[in-house]
Amino acid sequence: MSHHRSLARSLLSLIALFVLVSLACNLPSPGDEARPAPETEAAAQETESTEAEPQEPAPAEPVLAEPVEAEPAAAESVEAQEPTPAAPVVTEQGFSLTNPFPPGVQVETPYWDFQVLKVIRGEPAYQRILEDKPDAEAPPPGMEYVVFHMHLRNKFTDEYSHSVGLSDVYIIGGGRLAHTDDLTDVPAPELVYTDTFSAEELEGWYDALVPIDEDNLILVWNPSDGTDEPARYMALEEGATIAAPAGLADITPNELGIDPQNPARFGSTVVTEDWELTVLEVLHGDEAAAVFRQLHEANEVDEGMEPTLVKMRLRYLSEQDELQWVSLDNFAAAQDAERVTEGPRYLIWNPYDPPWMQINFLSGGEHEGWMILQSPAGESGVMLRFKPDAFDALRYLSLEP
Repeated sequence: MSHHRSLARSLLSLIALFVLVSLACNLPSPGDEARPAPETEAAAQETESTEAEPQEPAPAEPVLAEPVEAEPAAAESVEAQEPTPAAPVVTEQGFSLTNPFPPGVQVETPYWDFQVLKVIRGEPAYQRILEDKPDAEAPPPGMEYVVFHMHLRNKFTDEYSHSVGLSDVYIIGGGRLAHTDDLTDVPAPELVYTDTFSAEELEGWYDALVPIDEDNLILVWNPSDGTDEPARYMALEEGATIAAPAGLADITPNELGIDPQNPARFGSTVVTEDWELTVLEVLHGDEAAAVFRQLHEANEVDEGMEPTLVKMRLRYLSEQDELQWVSLDNFAAAQDAERVTEGPRYLIWNPYDPPWMQINFLSGGEHEGWMILQSPAGESGVMLRFKPDAFDALRYLSLEP
């Protein structure tokens, strides 16, 4: 009996030991507690790697100051577009010869208001002059009068008088030469050199001689009264406009007459930066003196001097649309570079009879006229010295045909 009990206890002990061993095999060991489940192991390893090696933050999107044109997608076809042509530059009306104010409008400027009330040309203009001056001479051959009646209002606010002069108001035509007031005090009342004070108004007449075939007459209003106001332009006839001359920039200066020992031959054309000059005709002695006195009966050359009268053609080549005055001061007689004699001072009734080289040129303007020279009596080989301006070289032209 005791033997069976001992056997039963042994058998129970074996069963308990077997159960304990089985349980021990299924329990996790201390090192396996943090081990992830097989299906999340890869993700866990990636997490550990990220934590172990910190990476730089992704750069922020740049802020562009200007829009950048995106590249077209490869699958899309983008046609190149022609650039839109720039709009032509249009000068504001009244500020150029190509776009003047129409006839008769009232023009307001900061310092003056002006309006052309009436324009008369040709024989009717001469008859209007005769009303105030019955002995007025008829215009010279090839010329005619233009007169216009104008209203002015002085808008200066100072206490001084103001007026407009010959260089402040003038006429430009298709020949691109300036035509200024010709007769004194007629037609009356005269516009130029009449003083006005602040807020005063004036109506007056202006007269000028122009070539009979001159077209596109335009009034230029450009008072030299100390202000910086730009010139204004008004058509004196319907549709008047004066285009800028073409081709001036293509004209190349030559070297004719730069050396006084080798003057330009008679009849050849000297070309400077701004001028073309050709000698056309020469008169000497008594013949020259007689023509000189046609300008005014009191005209004489200086004592001991002999007169030489030179007819020339002059063309202004500058592209600057500003008036350029040419007169006696631009010319002299020369035996060489050192022996130079300035011309005599003279009086002049009418620069158109005979035509005289005393006129204002505008870019592209051309004029034929006479100029008086004087040189010591008995001298031979006298040349014409042309002095264009302070920046252009002197030129010497032979007066021997």
